[in-house]
Amino acid sequence: MITRITTITELKRLFVETLLNKTSKVTKVSDQSILNGIAYGTAKIGQKALKEVALVESHLFPEDAFGSNLDLIAQRNGISDRFGASSSSTYLRIVADPGTIYVAATNVFIGGGITFELTEDLTIGSLGVGYGKVRSQSTGSKTNIASLTISTVTPAPNGHIAVANEYQATGGRDIESDQTFRIRIKNGSTFTSRGTLDYIAQALLVFNEDILKVYNSGVNDQNQHIISIATQNGIDFTDNELSQLLVDITPYLSLGEYNGTVNASVNVVLQNIQYQYIDLDFRVELVQTASVDEVRRDIQTAMTKYIDPRFWKPGQRVEWDNLLQIVKDAPQVKYVNDSFFTPNIDTVVDPAKLPRIRGFIMRDLQGNLIQDTGAVISDVFYPTDEDIAFQTTIVK
Repeated sequence: MITRITTITELKRLFVETLLNKTSKVTKVSDQSILNGIAYGTAKIGQKALKEVALVESHLFPEDAFGSNLDLIAQRNGISDRFGASSSSTYLRIVADPGTIYVAATNVFIGGGITFELTEDLTIGSLGVGYGKVRSQSTGSKTNIASLTISTVTPAPNGHIAVANEYQATGGRDIESDQTFRIRIKNGSTFTSRGTLDYIAQALLVFNEDILKVYNSGVNDQNQHIISIATQNGIDFTDNELSQLLVDITPYLSLGEYNGTVNASVNVVLQNIQYQYIDLDFRVELVQTASVDEVRRDIQTAMTKYIDPRFWKPGQRVEWDNLLQIVKDAPQVKYVNDSFFTPNIDTVVDPAKLPRIRGFIMRDLQGNLIQDTGAVISDVFYPTDEDIAFQTTIVK
């Protein structure tokens, strides 16, 4: 805040100091005197004036505003309204008979009191196991449920055996806080930089508040520019949603990308960002009093921060020793056998993709699966020995 709110005592001292500097008729201002009353009245008026100036600043500068004042500043500056709540997403490891089909609009998964739905239909391959991406039907931070809590599918298709989320659901968000809203308002000036990715991202945010970043993914066979969209909660847009977004931002495109006669995009296509999946499998020794659920949650939270898409830069790689160190640094982990840590090489992430952890298998030093307290998963579906066929077919 530019204006400094000053106390009555300090303002009175300034008044008296100025008075004594400008006249020789007064040498002392005592309590209960007329001049003391005049000084107090002047200081009180001055303090009220400072307060009103400060209130005006809170309507002009986002650094000094909060609550409804931030909403007014955003509206005045042409920034989209405060974002509402959004849903979370994760991946499910589904075990079923080969050929079993899970339909996105029909089969829903339940865990932790939250209902999830597939983003696209999933058919289980010959290995009898597959990964499906799901997003929560409800919104808010409550949808960020822990790993191994999704264990039920309704209705269960013929051939279904088991399902579990090896990794926690992330991306669920409550209504936008003052802090993040303030940052977005201050960065809103990029909206005026036409032709840049930041400008396109700002235009997309007007129509969908879940968008995190946009990336230039080159051109397709029709020589159209491909713009990849990453969401803050990792959810993929459907084809219809992508088509509608393209229609919405078409007027914001440059002359080379927008045909005003037909009001349509002529040289731009939108697609979901592609993810480079990381599947973890490691052996640890926990302290005797360790809570398995807490260890799993702590490790996954730290790994999620390590590959946070907000700060990921194209060309970076996921270093396996950093992942190993995250496991070692977990509060209740006593020892990690790095000889059985997978992945055991750095993951080179394609510049057009973002890294995302999909599989998460935690074992003891003998290779036995460390169960959660609810016994959601079973050793039957997690072989102790490395399955090269599974790694090269499913993980690859």
